[in-house]
Amino acid sequence: MAWRRWPDSDAPQVRPEAERRWMRSLYLAAAATVLACSSSGAHTFSLASQNVWREGSLRARMLRIPRRAEEAETGEDAAGDVPEDEDEEGQVLYFGGATEERTEPQETEAMQIAGRINEALALKRVPKPVLAGPVDTAWYDELGVPPSATSEEIRLKYLEIAEEVEENLAFLLEQGEGGEYQEQVTARDDEDDDEFEWTRWEEEGEDAIALQPESSLAQASPSGEAEEEADILAEEFYRVSNLYQILSVPSLRKIYDEGGVEGLAMRVPALSKGLLEPERVLKMAQGIKTPTKVRESLLLRQEPRIKTFRRYQGKNSIRQVLRRITDCIRVWCFKSKESLKFRSNTIYEELPEIAVFGRVNAGKSAMLQHLFSATKPRKNGHFSVAQRPGKTKGIQVYCMNRRFTVADMPSYGKADDRNQEAADVHANWTQNWEGVVQEYLNTTHWLRAAIYVHEISKEVIPEDLKTIKMLRKQNIPILLVFTKDDKVDSETHRHSRVMRLRRKLKWPMNWPHAHYTTRRGGYGQVFKNMVGTMMLGLVATEQREDAWFALKNELPDIFWDYRDKYVPKPRTFFGRKKALKKSRTYPDEDVPYTDEELEEEE
Repeated sequence: MAWRRWPDSDAPQVRPEAERRWMRSLYLAAAATVLACSSSGAHTFSLASQNVWREGSLRARMLRIPRRAEEAETGEDAAGDVPEDEDEEGQVLYFGGATEERTEPQETEAMQIAGRINEALALKRVPKPVLAGPVDTAWYDELGVPPSATSEEIRLKYLEIAEEVEENLAFLLEQGEGGEYQEQVTARDDEDDDEFEWTRWEEEGEDAIALQPESSLAQASPSGEAEEEADILAEEFYRVSNLYQILSVPSLRKIYDEGGVEGLAMRVPALSKGLLEPERVLKMAQGIKTPTKVRESLLLRQEPRIKTFRRYQGKNSIRQVLRRITDCIRVWCFKSKESLKFRSNTIYEELPEIAVFGRVNAGKSAMLQHLFSATKPRKNGHFSVAQRPGKTKGIQVYCMNRRFTVADMPSYGKADDRNQEAADVHANWTQNWEGVVQEYLNTTHWLRAAIYVHEISKEVIPEDLKTIKMLRKQNIPILLVFTKDDKVDSETHRHSRVMRLRRKLKWPMNWPHAHYTTRRGGYGQVFKNMVGTMMLGLVATEQREDAWFALKNELPDIFWDYRDKYVPKPRTFFGRKKALKKSRTYPDEDVPYTDEELEEEE
């Protein structure tokens, strides 16, 4: 603190009372420092420091309180003194040495958003008032349950009402007093045995099941004529079923308890569109599972919307037809000659059948799995596949789309004593399956054709020739399929192997063959389409003689059509050869006409 001087004198004057007190505080602080030098005076130093700070500096620097207020309290005359909290120019100093009083910051948009969020959170924390009970109890009274009933109690009450209605309707139908309900029951078709047409009380439109304030779910009778008792019971049960549907759903029940029918109509305006028919509701209440997915059509052919040849061809390509084969039923596994008699007088005698023969591990079951992949055979356990030979035991018959049947025959092996596994397979074939297969061929008169499967990398053995001879003896058309085509290196390798195997099998020249592979990529899809087209062509015939005609005349054309898709086109030094354009020519096209000839034509 600097010395104060009067303006008219250079001599020092007497200090004011405030400055004297400040100097006493400094002296006390110096004495406290001296005492703190000794260990015994530490406590005295802390007390002295607190007193100095409290009486001097802290008291002089109160929040926004200048020292002149303290002088006014003591009554001293400060007319000629300069306040300590003012500088020489008279500016007031505030707490912290600031020369201006702090102002509140302006509220920004972010601060406003934060304030609204805080208000919303505060409203959420406020506990909601607990309702003493539901607003409307008319529907509970109509069902005969208290408002505090659980979902299980409501379900049991609904089943009880349904049982009473069923007994009353059965009695009225026996007495012949069913009225319109009885007429609908007697006139329903065989396809709709499990459904009843409720159009009597459910008209088309959104007002079919109107939520009215008077707690009505179904419209009244359209005519004022006297109704039969059965019609009244059916109408009442229809209404009870709608009430049960709403009260059995927790969310809808909560809305009804809080706002009644008006609340339901306001918050769920399209409720009438989601209500089910009474018979389906009854099955759901009884725990009977009803299929929600519409059953796909089992037809292999579909008509296009625009009936042109190109659209029909695109809609019914072989790829689309194979995708439509989605239903596979395992008919039976025939393991003895006596079990073959179970087929008599069954529907399967009327369906065309095709059998698949071949050596062990030739790929018969794998080909059938890949060909009918839309039926999910691995998931359902159909056409079982294994690396060890002899997995197929017995004649496995499957019904595809309820249109035709496929028989997966047991396999035979090579009579080789050096390989114990091959010898066991051959012994199992000769002892168990050969007689059953022979009896199958003799008794299955609806068998259209057979598919003989041969692995393209294996040589022909005497058992192969014996099996083919057995089929030819029964006069059965045979389609030769070379499997595991991915083992060949090129088209030249494929062609050489095919020619060698056909010569070893003594296969006629006019009988076609096909290729197949289950490996992805390459020509797998082309081979699948080729085998599928040939097989369905044989199955679609009426008699075995028609299958013979298709094998010799139609299947070779199919083979050559698909061969153009997997045989590489010839190339030259400049790339692939251009295909020759086919153009129609007419006789005597270049002969010039004379005027006389043109006049004669006119």
